[in-house]
Amino acid sequence: MSLLTQQVLAQNQNNPLYDISRKVHFGFAIGLNTSTMALKPSDASYTQNTFTKVNQATFPFISLQPVCNFHLRERLDLRLVLDFSLSQRNIDFTHITGFKESKVIPSAYLGVPVLLKYKSVRHENWRFYVIGGFGYAYDFESNEGHVQDIREPLVALKKHNYYYSYGAGFDIYNKLFKLSPELRVATGLNDVLVANPDAYTTMFDGARNTMVWLSFFFE
Repeated sequence: MSLLTQQVLAQNQNNPLYDISRKVHFGFAIGLNTSTMALKPSDASYTQNTFTKVNQATFPFISLQPVCNFHLRERLDLRLVLDFSLSQRNIDFTHITGFKESKVIPSAYLGVPVLLKYKSVRHENWRFYVIGGFGYAYDFESNEGHVQDIREPLVALKKHNYYYSYGAGFDIYNKLFKLSPELRVATGLNDVLVANPDAYTTMFDGARNTMVWLSFFFE
């Protein structure tokens, strides 16, 4: 009876040997990302008399992600992702006079997360999975090391980012490819705020990046 059930299920599946026929396969993803910073207020932020309010605004940007997938076991994969992501955060300062000023912090990340993907049992043409691991990202838009203009000081971030990442998604099997919608979060492990003596940067004692991706993988 069990064998008969497996044969019936296989007949209803698109490419039933997809996950076991190749030890290594490649793919890519396109998607959207948003990036925020966890800003730690400094002691100076409570005693200064320059700003009355500080807010942060984020914007969705596009990301591209080539991926190399290694099939380790029936329900376990190792994934190497090359992540190209653009992002922008605006920090809005309200001066004590009521004047509002925005510091724009753009980033262009090249990230390399190493992820383990644990999959559920396949149900006809779909299966659920969770994913997690660690990664490194280099910010090509970083102003670390640049000479500050005292008339227009910047809130600058460091070039090097280290993070842990986790998420979940679905594998949807088509006849010619597999589509995988995935939601993944990366939380920064290191402080990325460049210390500068200007009134804007001294409002903070540190900053850690958090990025969220909604990606669609084609493999």
